[in-house]
Amino acid sequence: MKLLRKTNNEDKKVYWLAFIELFKIKYISKMSIKYKRYYIFGVQVYKKRCVSDFIDEEHFLTFLKTLSKSYKTILFFDHSLGGGTEKYFFDQLINLKKEYLVLRFQYFYVLKVYRLTIYYNDEYKYCQNSEISKLLSIIKKINLKEVVINNLVGYKSTLGILEIVSELKKSVWKNVRLSVRGHDFQAVCPSFNLLNDKFNYCRCPPISECLKCFPKIKVSNNLYANKVLLSGSSDIVLWRKKWNDFFSNNVDEVIFFSNSTKDIFCQVYPTLKNKFVIIPHFVYKLCKVEIKKHRAINIGVLGEINLIQKGKFIIEGMISLIPSKNVKIIIIGTFSKNKYQNVIVTGRYEKEKLPDIIQNEEIDIVFIPSIWPETFSYVTSEAMMMGLPVACFNLGSQAERVSIYDKGLIINEISADIALREIINFIDTRRDNLDK
Repeated sequence: MKLLRKTNNEDKKVYWLAFIELFKIKYISKMSIKYKRYYIFGVQVYKKRCVSDFIDEEHFLTFLKTLSKSYKTILFFDHSLGGGTEKYFFDQLINLKKEYLVLRFQYFYVLKVYRLTIYYNDEYKYCQNSEISKLLSIIKKINLKEVVINNLVGYKSTLGILEIVSELKKSVWKNVRLSVRGHDFQAVCPSFNLLNDKFNYCRCPPISECLKCFPKIKVSNNLYANKVLLSGSSDIVLWRKKWNDFFSNNVDEVIFFSNSTKDIFCQVYPTLKNKFVIIPHFVYKLCKVEIKKHRAINIGVLGEINLIQKGKFIIEGMISLIPSKNVKIIIIGTFSKNKYQNVIVTGRYEKEKLPDIIQNEEIDIVFIPSIWPETFSYVTSEAMMMGLPVACFNLGSQAERVSIYDKGLIINEISADIALREIINFIDTRRDNLDK
């Protein structure tokens, strides 16, 4: 069976044998094929000959020890949910593999297995086991240069991983650098986008409010997804204490990708600000676009708009309020509903082709509908790089950059009605000024 995984806009070939008992298919048998393939595995499946990159723990350790003689080794603790965090890992891998042997430790919640993958040259091999101790015994026997906590969302027990890493730091990794990446706000709350029980950005209220919200927070109406979200946690006070202790006693640095993210963390962990570092993401270079004059108002939305934290309900609300055929919302990406007269959905796109799509669709402004404070927002950077006007709510890293952008519009109230009206007024005013 050959699996193609989309990473960094490249089709990566992935091979494994159909170890049914190992993958515990019974845990996913009730899910739809689409959900199983994309959201769990992150791959599309095609029937081909079987070639396996899976090896058992004993041979994995032997192979790893042989390679580690020629390379320094870095270990990433990571989630298995794809998205921007995975893109970051593979971007890092491109640079690191020239000098480092890269290990990646993950937990697959649906499969109930831990996986340890070794990346070397342009290849990789992995071993996996339902018992974490089996893989930890391998890790302990390797000399590491650095350990990176890339993301721990979706682990059976995130606090359990913190305890394991803490013990290893005190015993085996005394001279190993330990770094954390701030891709989201999981260290502040298991609701890693900081959406409260009403699906609104909570703005890090007093802990008394958190105690009321915590038992009711959820990521959707899917009970399984909500269980994954909680990562084994049941007490917000204990959650923050454990993370604070972990940062204070073990971590050398926490890397954020925007000032706004650092500021939010400083609200909750003010004594740790000397460990907080800001290193923005690298953004793929895009050329400026030239939009020819036209009568319609075309509001562009980039990406996969299918999660509430990405503003799906804002887009749906705007669609229902569009005042005339002269206004269109053009989703350059995917969207679950495409039955509206004033909506165009172009589908998935390759990054390098984005400027051409923008020009062909005559996009007047890019709207960032996120209702949470994004920690970087690639889309914001890409839109600004192409010279397009950009609108967003007054939240996070997106507002941090749009607020100082000469073609930027900050919308202070999270409302579909207000967003639509302000965007239309902004475009009309801009056109009037350009015509003078």
